[in-house]
Amino acid sequence: MSGACDGLRQLGRAMPADVGFDNWEPVVLGADPPLTSVDMCLEGIGRKAAELLLDAVGGQRSTGLHTLPCRLVLRDSSGSGRWTGDPPSPP
Repeated sequence: MSGACDGLRQLGRAMPADVGFDNWEPVVLGADPPLTSVDMCLEGIGRKAAELLLDAVGGQRSTGLHTLPCRLVLRDSSGSGRWTGDPPSPP
């Protein structure tokens, strides 16, 4: 993926955009400049999904919307190379 971004950039295209959405390291760190990205904290989402599944198997159903925090990882594409805020605590 980062090779495709580099090739498009050499052709004068604005790839990648200023901000990515998954914080996948091969893309965000392979981009030039490194890409600011939203980290969806997928490990926490998977953990919560597994907990809800196990609860449902045990007879405790859950309904409604479940939300978990995400975080913005600032890098050079937005003029900063630092993390913002603290990592979210596991639910």
